[in-house]
Amino acid sequence: MKKSINIKSLILIGMIGVSAVLSSCVKQDFAEPDAVTPSFTMPAGASLITIQQLKARHTSANSLDSITDDVYIQGIVTGNDQFGNIYKTLYIQDSTCGIVLSLNKTSLYNEYKQGQQIYVKCKNLILGSYGGTLQLGSIYNGGTGQLPEIAVPNHLFKNGMPKAVPAPMHIRTASDLIPDNVSKLVILDSCSFSEAGLPFVSDNLTTDRSLKVKDGTIITVRTSNYAAFKNSIIPAGKGTVIGLLGLYNGTYQLVIRHIDDVYGFIPPIADASFTTNPLTWAAPNTWTTQNVTGAQVWAFDASYKMMKVSGYAGGNYANEDWLISPSYSTLNIPSAILSFDHAAKYGSPSTELHVMISTDYNGANFATATWTELTVPNWPSGADWTFINSGDINLSAYLNQANVRIAFKYTSTTSSGATWEIKGLNIRR
Repeated sequence: MKKSINIKSLILIGMIGVSAVLSSCVKQDFAEPDAVTPSFTMPAGASLITIQQLKARHTSANSLDSITDDVYIQGIVTGNDQFGNIYKTLYIQDSTCGIVLSLNKTSLYNEYKQGQQIYVKCKNLILGSYGGTLQLGSIYNGGTGQLPEIAVPNHLFKNGMPKAVPAPMHIRTASDLIPDNVSKLVILDSCSFSEAGLPFVSDNLTTDRSLKVKDGTIITVRTSNYAAFKNSIIPAGKGTVIGLLGLYNGTYQLVIRHIDDVYGFIPPIADASFTTNPLTWAAPNTWTTQNVTGAQVWAFDASYKMMKVSGYAGGNYANEDWLISPSYSTLNIPSAILSFDHAAKYGSPSTELHVMISTDYNGANFATATWTELTVPNWPSGADWTFINSGDINLSAYLNQANVRIAFKYTSTTSSGATWEIKGLNIRR
């Protein structure tokens, strides 16, 4: 008697067997391969020279200098294309100086990270200048071009794992802006942007912004429309900027690698002259007035661009009038110095005029707020209309306050009514 075979059962058994085999494979653990530390040894017969020695081979501004002997340079990567503001370029530097490597390859940061030491085989490469910045690359259309991507592995060799980048060099005065420092990583402290409040890039086009160095020298900050931080707002005040120094047609430029290269900016407390009516200045935190006694009040003189008050109107009248600043914060700043320009004629300015300060005036509690008189070093004599500077008034006793207000308090009597004019006010660190 023949036995029948159940085909469905055989299929089911086969599927279970395959599943078991696959399951056993999935459950196996495989060790991850160890990271390979790249290492480079100079070839026999080759010579290692400094970047400075290589740059010295560039014979003139317009020359293209071929490297024909077997020489290498080594340096640390200080800038790559990770955040979009650098394109097909690596910046490297050694203890002598820096140089730009022009490479026809994108996403360089995946292989050549900041802090990576690399050796560059210079033979058959070209030294040429682009706008004044020396580059190492390949010849293209009669000029310095990018080394073809296929040739990059034949000229760039990593050695070791990435470490810290070299400490940036300080740029503080115009004398620091020299060709020998081009392509170096640099740091500018106590610097300020002229276009604070604007984005780094406008109209989605590569944009130049102005950065004022400590001594007032201006450096151009050039930002690509592909930079990851292109829409970041330029900070106000003074702070620190790190970048790669460049030179283009006689103008020194700075290339910021990442928004973290811009830090420590503290906005100015105030920097105002009464070129417009201070009652509408710095809205919504505007200057305000308080009339306590008398009909004469503070007013803006548009002809002379100043604030003015006088108790004399065909005769002397008793008055008390206040001109009160917007609220300033002195949190997290090391110092604050107040100064202003003023003139006063008639009366006794040093006894009738007062400069006050408060940390608890909220704009509505004038009568109950605490006001303290500040000592003003220089008062006008009252003999003429000559403007003088008040001198520095130290506000160190009012640091770490969220709400500081300055007030100019004017008083006059029926026997003495000076005229007080204020042309400018500045609170600086």
